[in-house]
Amino acid sequence: MFSDETLVQFRPYAQGEYVIRTRAELQAAWAAAPFAVFPVGIVLSEPAFPEYDFQSSMLVGVSLGIGKWCFKPVITNVWLFGPHMEVDYKVPTSSTLACLRDGPLISFALVPRFAGTVAFRNISEPTPQAPAS
Repeated sequence: MFSDETLVQFRPYAQGEYVIRTRAELQAAWAAAPFAVFPVGIVLSEPAFPEYDFQSSMLVGVSLGIGKWCFKPVITNVWLFGPHMEVDYKVPTSSTLACLRDGPLISFALVPRFAGTVAFRNISEPTPQAPAS
């Protein structure tokens, strides 16, 4: 139901959740996050501005700013519940020395166009459980 667009969108987006439904919205987000080469070394040259079919698709994403690449979010699922879309993502809680370099902590996915509300849920945090009786 979605494709990972993180490396295409490899930019230092401001911390937040992104729902991009038009080319103009993508251009504004793209311009607000100028490309930079990070020591993580995954993307060494600026990707071309992507062309998406916004008649049938849209982008959703989450950014935690800049930090240790090991702790970048990963979109794991996109769910539709009637007029609502939920985007689930995880943030790793452990790392190795190999990935302790700074990079944009982002995850973006291309999903089918959806006119309803979009909510993001960090599923790496445990869901509170009621105490046993």
